[in-house]
Amino acid sequence: MGIHSRSAFPHIGQENTEEFVVETKAGQRLIVEVAASNVTSSSGKLGGRMASFVDITKRKEVEADREDLITKLQDALAKIRALRGINFSQIYRFTLFRKKTLYSDPIDRGEPF
Repeated sequence: MGIHSRSAFPHIGQENTEEFVVETKAGQRLIVEVAASNVTSSSGKLGGRMASFVDITKRKEVEADREDLITKLQDALAKIRALRGINFSQIYRFTLFRKKTLYSDPIDRGEPF
């Protein structure tokens, strides 16, 4: 099977493409893109049809992975934007104050009376 350019077939009509899920004899599911077009003579008479079948399963998997990654990145960005308004120095001071308050009693620190 060779690769041909459109110039090698000057009378090819508009190409139509569709995607199909097919199952092999072994039970493997594949996503196949089918591109088909009419081939006409110079007078416009239909001379035949030409089609190509391309396994696009891997491409679809990569596209789905990319969409998942985009969703995760958008979620992370939303969390970052939510944190943008928080004053972290106040949180740090509150944490230190709370630790000093919680452990101010010698018994809580495990020290003898």
